[in-house]
Amino acid sequence: MNAKLKFTNRTKLMLAYCFSMLGLTLLNILLNVIPNNLSENSLNIMFSLISQIGCMGIIPFFFAVIFTKKKDKSFAQAGKELFVSYGYTKKLPSKAWLLMIPLAISMCLVTQLLSTISALFLVAVGFQMPVSAGTIYKGPLDLIRWIVLSALLPAIFEEFTHRGVALTALKERGSEMTQVVLSGLLFALMHTNIMQSFYAFVGGCIFGYITVRSGSMYPAMILHFTNNAVSCLQSYAMQYPNSALGFINTINDFWATNIFTMLLRGVVLVANLFLFIFLLSCFLKFVDKRTPVKGIRIPKTNIDIDLYHPDGKAMLTDNFIMYGTIAMLSLSTLFSLVWGIIR
Repeated sequence: MNAKLKFTNRTKLMLAYCFSMLGLTLLNILLNVIPNNLSENSLNIMFSLISQIGCMGIIPFFFAVIFTKKKDKSFAQAGKELFVSYGYTKKLPSKAWLLMIPLAISMCLVTQLLSTISALFLVAVGFQMPVSAGTIYKGPLDLIRWIVLSALLPAIFEEFTHRGVALTALKERGSEMTQVVLSGLLFALMHTNIMQSFYAFVGGCIFGYITVRSGSMYPAMILHFTNNAVSCLQSYAMQYPNSALGFINTINDFWATNIFTMLLRGVVLVANLFLFIFLLSCFLKFVDKRTPVKGIRIPKTNIDIDLYHPDGKAMLTDNFIMYGTIAMLSLSTLFSLVWGIIR
């Protein structure tokens, strides 16, 4: 076989990722085409369970192990080594864990800023925001259930697929900047929803960057969980303004009181962006013990984006699976944009 056509570890892992996305795409089609008598809530629960545990858990794990397993290793041994290589056993200093709480809260506000910017842009190009009741909460126990489905499961399985399988594949060749951006792009396109694409891309880049620099999966998992959980809490507070979480609704109502409070909200969100960069730079000081390398330095922070290429520049044969996956997911995302404009 021609050496150029030999499947590298990068190609094998991207193939496992591709199967994950194919499963997710097929699930979307089946649930939208096959007639059923399920309520919207029941359909969302089914989709969350199958898409997270099956499409972004079992499928990528199984194929990643099968494709990369050495002949002298059992499936269980190869699976354990996979988790170790993805950073599930990396220990972080206590100071880093203490910073995770303010960093995660600040990240939620960054997402709100990016979501607002994205919504304004989409409206400007003629996109019609869907009018939907969203998740209907029947009480506190229902809130817990949706935090599990919408925050805990994605933090576990989406991170495994993107900061585990995909990012590890990208690490084999190319600069860290390339790894972070491509993993962020794949994460954004995975949602196949133009309304989420912008802030999901930035969020994916942040998750990927922290994972690359810390060598651990847990910081990204915690940020991901907190961001999604806060979104659930906000939705619940809107439906139950007299509950213990009603203060969230009160704060949101205050920001929308008049033009002055809306401008004030913008100032707070922008100020928080700088706070997030500062907290992130402090966090990286505690977790990144690598030998410093020459790179691009973002002003007033200690965040470096390295330019080195560990094993040289990736070739077409290393990336053709990834290009095909990006094309498939891009079509779905583009369809959501076009549909939102013409409907």
